Amino acid sequence: MRDMIFYRKIFGEHFTFSAKESKEDFVKIFDVPHIQQFESKILQNGGDLTVAEVVLKDNQKIAYYCDPDGFIFALLEHDG
Repeated sequence: MRDMIFYRKIFGEHFTFSAKESKEDFVKIFDVPHIQQFESKILQNGGDLTVAEVVLKDNQKIAYYCDPDGFIFALLEHDG
C-alpha cells in the first residue's frame, strides 16, 4: 500500500487512488501544470528523482520519481 500521507502532501489533502487501481503493478502518471513545482514537494517529503525531465512530442514533458516506499510514479506536463 502506498503512503497516502506522502501523496496528500504533494497533491492535496483530498488525493486518493482509485479503488480499481492496483497500486503495485504499474507506474502512475499524474498530469500537472508544472513539473518543477511538484518536484520540490516530492523531494522535500522524502521522494527521489528517478529519471530527470524529458521533452516528449507536442512540447509535453515527463519526469519519474519514487515515493518513500520505492514505488515509481511520473509527472506529465502539457505545454499550453
